[in-house]
Amino acid sequence: MSRSGQEAGCTTKEIAAVPGQSDQVVEHYSKMADRELLAKKLDRKMYGEE
Repeated sequence: MSRSGQEAGCTTKEIAAVPGQSDQVVEHYSKMADRELLAKKLDRKMYGEE
């Protein structure tokens, strides 16, 4: 849920509102999602992939 919530533009507090999601877990997966999104953005810039 954290990664898909992050990709959908939700805040960490919104994602943490899902039952069973601790702030630490949400923060961890949000950072991972941020890295993945940044890597995809870099690929698009470098290789012109959309």
